[in-house]
Amino acid sequence: MKSRIATSVCLGILLLMGCNSNVEHEMYDLYVGTYTDGDSNGIYQLKFNANTGALTDKQLAATIENPSYIKFSPDNSMLYSVLETDSFEDTSGGVMAYELLDGKLIEKGAMATVGAHPCHIAVSDDGQYLAASSYTGGNATIFSLDDSRWVDE
Repeated sequence: MKSRIATSVCLGILLLMGCNSNVEHEMYDLYVGTYTDGDSNGIYQLKFNANTGALTDKQLAATIENPSYIKFSPDNSMLYSVLETDSFEDTSGGVMAYELLDGKLIEKGAMATVGAHPCHIAVSDDGQYLAASSYTGGNATIFSLDDSRWVDE
């Protein structure tokens, strides 16, 4: 009986501490890729409240065709997105690179994948290489991220 009372008291204290209205809300930027054949236009940025789970302030961060999969670089300074299509450079899909600067996505460049409809991206732990795999044809493309074609000139 004493252990049940102690457990109830501990739970009550934890609940009261969790109800403190002065707790600062931890807010994070969240980026979401979409399919653009409906009402969507690309990559969206939302605010995520880690304390409540609420998603708010949805804004279009980048207009791009079918960014169905996105991936940050290991240092979170770059965001890479597939262009899940078969019409990039007329015959394939592509991968777009964005620099993340003050919460904004700055387009840095795009490159074609070997196959159409790329659906997954992986970035090496050292941030030097990116691999993209494609639905159509089952192809994989590996890019060097040091390639100058990733940078606007």
